[in-house]
Amino acid sequence: MRLNRLKLISQSLLLGGIVLNCAMSSVNAEVYVWLDKYGGKHYTDRPLPHAHRLELNAGYTFHQVVKVFDGDTVVLENGSKIRLSAINTPEVAKRDKPAEPGGKEARLWLEEKLLGKKIRLESDLQKNDKYGRTLAHLFDVDGQHINLKLVSLGLATVNIYPPNVKYAKDLLAAQNLAERQQTGLWGDHAYASKNYFEVDNDRRGWQRISGEIRKIEVKRKKVYLSFADNFVIKIDKKYLGEFPALERYQGQHVEARGWIKRNRQVYSLQVRHPGNLRVL
Repeated sequence: MRLNRLKLISQSLLLGGIVLNCAMSSVNAEVYVWLDKYGGKHYTDRPLPHAHRLELNAGYTFHQVVKVFDGDTVVLENGSKIRLSAINTPEVAKRDKPAEPGGKEARLWLEEKLLGKKIRLESDLQKNDKYGRTLAHLFDVDGQHINLKLVSLGLATVNIYPPNVKYAKDLLAAQNLAERQQTGLWGDHAYASKNYFEVDNDRRGWQRISGEIRKIEVKRKKVYLSFADNFVIKIDKKYLGEFPALERYQGQHVEARGWIKRNRQVYSLQVRHPGNLRVL
């Protein structure tokens, strides 16, 4: 009888620790919503005076990881494919594509950390990406935020898609520190910042591109910040609520981070959050 009582007490303490970790991991995870003068809805992780906080249902459940595809995608025991929200890791080698620098390291770290282990999923406003994968922040049984840890180790970069701005402040702070310390991919020449006129036609994947904003054009659905006639940064109007006044960028030397597309002789890089567009 005494052994059973001790077992129950031990289980209660363990459960209490898990609940406490869940609660602690939700600190600084607030998401706020506000409407602009045209009725457009915007989301941010900042408590603006004219915004109100959303009540998010974290949906705490634990699952086992049975497969790791790469540094930001895993499969659970129920068959669900999970894409780690708000971050990106370099691609691993595939049948028709070579590996990107750092991709293997990110996958190996995630395998060692999570394969066969229990994790908790925490969702944001949008539950799935365009490929049908579940978007989530992952936490291990000790409450460690896996998305955040990958960023702090320099194995992943921050890639925020509003309205999923949960933990944006924490992720960007971790990235800034990793960059200053040249940790992981930040110390890899393959990811060094380059001027827009040095773009390699054959280079794929996430890049850092810099230049002076010489012109700002507002179109029907997008805003274009131009380095030159043949290279522009694109921002969808629906994301403008996340950014400071665009005039701030005029004439400034900036660095844009993301994926480059080419249409005929014009290059473009789409930015959805100010964390990927910084004034140098």
